[in-house]
Amino acid sequence: MGQSHSLSVTPELDFMSQVYLMCLDALVSEVIMGIASLGFLWAVFLLPLVFGVPT
Repeated sequence: MGQSHSLSVTPELDFMSQVYLMCLDALVSEVIMGIASLGFLWAVFLLPLVFGVPT
């Protein structure tokens, strides 16, 4: 009773999954950039302390 229809993916669902994957990819790249910039700031602030540069 409509078994093949239930297995097929509707275009709307396919579009939503594509949008979801795009948003997830953008979110992951934003998180990676945020971690990288935070690491850069920590390096800028901590490297003078580690190497004993006079302030």
